[in-house]
Amino acid sequence: MLLIGQQSATRIRPSVRTYAQWDPVHKGGGITITNGGLGVSASVWYQRAIAHMGISSGRVFWEMHILSSKIGFGSGSIIPPAGSWVGGEANAAAWYCDYVGVWNSSSRISVGHPQYNALYTPKYQVGDVIGVGLDMDAGTLEFWLNGASRGIAYTGLTGTQYPAVSLDVGGTGLANFGATPLAYPQPGWPAGVSRTYATWNPAKAGTGTFSDGYLTYSNSIPGSTLANIPITVRSYWEVKISSGTYSNAGVANSSLNLTQYTGYDLNSWGLRFVDHIKWHNNSNAGTLPRAPTAAGTWIGLEYDPAAGTLNYYDVGGLLGGFTGITGTVYPAVTAGFYGLSGSTANFGATPFAYNHSGRPAGVFTTP
Repeated sequence: MLLIGQQSATRIRPSVRTYAQWDPVHKGGGITITNGGLGVSASVWYQRAIAHMGISSGRVFWEMHILSSKIGFGSGSIIPPAGSWVGGEANAAAWYCDYVGVWNSSSRISVGHPQYNALYTPKYQVGDVIGVGLDMDAGTLEFWLNGASRGIAYTGLTGTQYPAVSLDVGGTGLANFGATPLAYPQPGWPAGVSRTYATWNPAKAGTGTFSDGYLTYSNSIPGSTLANIPITVRSYWEVKISSGTYSNAGVANSSLNLTQYTGYDLNSWGLRFVDHIKWHNNSNAGTLPRAPTAAGTWIGLEYDPAAGTLNYYDVGGLLGGFTGITGTVYPAVTAGFYGLSGSTANFGATPFAYNHSGRPAGVFTTP
């Protein structure tokens, strides 16, 4: 735990390099996730699980260890439960074992198809390791069988793609997204699917303490802190009360008064949890229908810098928010007032509490 105050001689700017895992929120109901978020198994026919990181640019490479033949995997743009098996939609592709070949738009890519590749016709086997290379600059998906490339499997992928897997009843598999050494790393491909996510920044904080890898900020008197990464694209994150009842969460620019509540000056916009009131420039900006008022309750925040909007979400969906926000802003949170209180953030390093379908996942730097 780091104490921030007048005795603090050195302030650092931490960051979190986090590797992907299968998302327990965004998966079919018949999918079970095991082995620290890397193992998958199925009790129903071909539902989908996706990783908790989507890729819209750049290249990523990961591996699947084949534990049964009842499996297919690749990438897709649909977030479950809206989609079933990967490769069932147009903007996706997957290599299946028991259904032999690459699938797209609910059809096998067969002889005569412009993207047919005969190297994907033979089945892979239990015990094989399949490398998956997704290049979102080129829109291509490529697979390797035990270190040997099978060539481009599909082209034309767009938008945000998620590493995805589908399994038949009894199917099992184990992913390696790079947290441990890959079995067959490939030259020119980054080793794994990972990002550097935001944390709270003790270099921009009032008095108080940080814990949980700089994701929890606590204070006994009013104090605020900013994240260490500005929001430059539409981003979603979550905050929960970790102790006490008085916390604020929102966004602020770098001139935020760190001894005040977020929203109590011209440089910040914040929701006060205890009474659901939105604050900006020390003025009441309206009341939301609800907000977290007990320890352990999460709230989702989404900021769109192009639109200048900040929206809040809970398990019931959209609550409302702010409009007209300008300038470069950071996630911000306040703790302290009427005794010790604290807030914990999830900037995307672990799966979110709420289904964020249609909203971007996390505050992070470009991989």
